[in-house]
Amino acid sequence: MKIYNAYIRNSDNVGESTVSPLDYYDFPLETEKICLCDLDKYYGKLKGNILIYGGGGLIHIPSPTYANGTFGQLEELKQIDCHKIAWGVDVNVHNTNAFDYPVQTMDQFDLVGLRSLTGITSKDPKVDYAPCPSCKSSLFDGPAFSNLVHPIGIYEHAAGIKIDLNSPRFSAKGTTFNEAIHFIKTCRIIITNSYHAAYWSWLLGRKVVVFKPFSTKFYTLPMPGVVLCNSENDLPTALMEAEEYDDGLEDSRAFSDRFYNMVLNYIEDL
Repeated sequence: MKIYNAYIRNSDNVGESTVSPLDYYDFPLETEKICLCDLDKYYGKLKGNILIYGGGGLIHIPSPTYANGTFGQLEELKQIDCHKIAWGVDVNVHNTNAFDYPVQTMDQFDLVGLRSLTGITSKDPKVDYAPCPSCKSSLFDGPAFSNLVHPIGIYEHAAGIKIDLNSPRFSAKGTTFNEAIHFIKTCRIIITNSYHAAYWSWLLGRKVVVFKPFSTKFYTLPMPGVVLCNSENDLPTALMEAEEYDDGLEDSRAFSDRFYNMVLNYIEDL
């Protein structure tokens, strides 16, 4: 038996390329990473094996403004006879903050680890909270505030951010995980429209303002202290309301380890 991990592997967006649990945990079976764009080429190989789907905002429910996601791919996966685990995934519908958790699409998975609290109920033992496993990276170890230089930093999503503020900027596009964390560590407050920038900054105890959130994934952030801001007029208030959260890294690693152990127990029982 073999473990295949499908995620957006070949991306120049650093947040999408750092979400594989295989980078942070050991498994008792042979493993292979595959890109979601190539998943259909592996349908035959998946039979009888284990598929870890995620992490990332991969649950794209078709909507009038965002109908080109991977929801169709999830429907196709229903026909594949393999052991399926979703890890660190989330509903990601653009241009709205209203959605329904897609139970009928996700019920094909034997274990579901959501990086938000949406869809998690005590009545469903196969669904649990599983933050992005990138929290396990050693880049978060050591002093978090020893390199402070800037009071505010702007961390842009790969698509950019439109904001009239004279502060240092950093783009998620074409960079490395190490460079991203280094930039965050130089700033006390992060303004961003990137999910992973908000997540990593929160893990490092920064004040975080999500500016003009464009997806449902920002409205289900399980991150105390993070503030959403929809306009530059509201930015001064948002900056004052944002709060540091000192236990984000410890809490996230504990939840991530718990889901990892659920996966190990599941594999052992196969």
